[in-house]
Amino acid sequence: MRISTNTLFSAGQSRITDLQSSLVKTQQQLATGRKILTPADDPIGASQVLNLEQGQAMNAQFATNRINAGNALREQEGTLASLNDLVQDIQTLRVQAGNGSLDDTQRGYLAVELKGRIDQMLALANGKDGMGNYLFSGYQVGTPAYQPTATGAVFQGDAGQRTLQVDSSRRVTISVSGQQLFEAIDTGTPAAPGVKQDVFTTLRSWADALSSPTTTAAAQANLTARGDAAANALATLLDRTLSARAAIGAQQKEIDALDAAGSARDIYYSEAKSTLQDVDYTQAISQFSQQQTTLEAALKSFKAVSQLSLFSLI
Repeated sequence: MRISTNTLFSAGQSRITDLQSSLVKTQQQLATGRKILTPADDPIGASQVLNLEQGQAMNAQFATNRINAGNALREQEGTLASLNDLVQDIQTLRVQAGNGSLDDTQRGYLAVELKGRIDQMLALANGKDGMGNYLFSGYQVGTPAYQPTATGAVFQGDAGQRTLQVDSSRRVTISVSGQQLFEAIDTGTPAAPGVKQDVFTTLRSWADALSSPTTTAAAQANLTARGDAAANALATLLDRTLSARAAIGAQQKEIDALDAAGSARDIYYSEAKSTLQDVDYTQAISQFSQQQTTLEAALKSFKAVSQLSLFSLI
């Protein structure tokens, strides 16, 4: 079979080009630490890496959401703990006010103290989180939960409970509405059953009764009724506060468990990606040296063949 000089040169150049391309690819793998440089290198492996990266990104977002949820729950818990202490202080004041030996002036002092406690409770009800959102306004995070009035306060929020997605199939509640805590409290007594109103109105009414003279039997009966209503309201508010704190504690515990699972999942994603795309340096260096040797040999042989001519034999 006759082989023309042109064919000889073309075959030699093609082989050298292939060897150079393989050498450059191995060099890039060593430089980047990745054996899959383009999807064409390993279409199936590249697809699996993409899926793993998407899963890892989603897992990272859930981790961020859990941090935000944990912060929100801690802020709620801190405010509810303060509210819990405040309710107990007012209950103590209620016991003091029940002392039959107090005169109108002394009860007036208690009324002033009670009004200060009511203002503190309103401040807690209108508390904000680190982002400036009102804690107890439901979905109306830009509106204070309560607007003070002469007779108590008006709720301006809604019953919404904000949530965050903290895992692929789990959302947690990160807020408590003021409606759950302060509204529709049954302040009824045997003498007046079934009366429901917000705690601020109930306490303000009791404070007004403490400020009023009790020179008549009707005034004394009114003071007793208002005090009993306040006691019922405070007991209900305390129960609601404790229930809300217990729910927050359970959610915080769940977030901790999800954090542990998320960390384990992130390790899995990283290891799976490493198995698919990270280069084996020992193997790659050995391959690079072999390719380099092969290329050098091909270049030398091509040079030798290219110099062959019939005229050199004459």
